[in-house]
Amino acid sequence: MLSDLFQKQALEIGVIVDKVGRHMRSLGYKVPILTEIVRYNRLQNPPVRPQPFIIATTITTII
Repeated sequence: MLSDLFQKQALEIGVIVDKVGRHMRSLGYKVPILTEIVRYNRLQNPPVRPQPFIIATTITTII
C-alpha cells in the first residue's frame, strides 16, 4: 500500500521536475536533466557487517 503511494509520488515529482526544468531552460537558464540529478545524488551502499548480537543469537539457537 505505501509502496504504491511512494511510486505514484515519485512519478509525480519526476513530472514536476521535468516541467520546471523545461520552463527554466526556455528562460535561458542551464538546468540539469533528471537523470543527471539522480546520477550525481546516488548514495553509496553502507558496508555489510554482521552484527554481534545476531551471531550470538544464531549460535545459541543452533546449540
